Amino acid sequence: MTHYCAKPHEVRAMLAGHEFCVVRPLNVGELDKCFQTDDGAWHVHASDGSHMSEAPIPYAVGDPVCVKEAWQAHSWASDCVTIRYRAEEKTKGFTDQVEQIFYPGGDKNAFRSIQPRGPYSWRSSTTMPRWASRLTLSVSGVAIKLLHEVTTEDVRGAGIYPADGTYHMLIQTWNQHNRAYPWDSNPWVCVARTAVHRCNIAKVRSENAA
Repeated sequence: MTHYCAKPHEVRAMLAGHEFCVVRPLNVGELDKCFQTDDGAWHVHASDGSHMSEAPIPYAVGDPVCVKEAWQAHSWASDCVTIRYRAEEKTKGFTDQVEQIFYPGGDKNAFRSIQPRGPYSWRSSTTMPRWASRLTLSVSGVAIKLLHEVTTEDVRGAGIYPADGTYHMLIQTWNQHNRAYPWDSNPWVCVARTAVHRCNIAKVRSENAA
């Protein structure tokens, strides 16, 4: 199942609108060009002309993507757990930072490994179970481009807002979270445009199947 581990500023952007733009580096080495064929597939061509292959794009149009984020199990009840999300810490009141979720399968004992550890003990987004996710993305469009070719629209869609029309904030944020692919190296990136659903992926799949 496809998932996306979102940074706090990305989660806030998702919650603020109905669309979101994922900009993710591709591990494709030195390329001469990248292009899309008539069947919609993206292909890469090595800079030395040695080969052409289909690009390893992590998302496809129509994919539902489970959003994972930094979180904590704040408290337990007999039938549900209160999940708190770090993206809204200090920006909203407590009741807007949490959601109560019924235990999957109704078994509280099965989730003792994630029991509360204190109000300031956060768990990484990579550890979030699917049932605790509150956001789902539906991919509506995918493109491959060089990082320096991303547009202002792409940047705003990713929850980054350039100051005075410049990319200063984008460069700073990108380098902070993508140290293996620094801005100056101008890597190839996958730009996926998505619709945001404020619900769990199970609900999105159920609605799509109906």
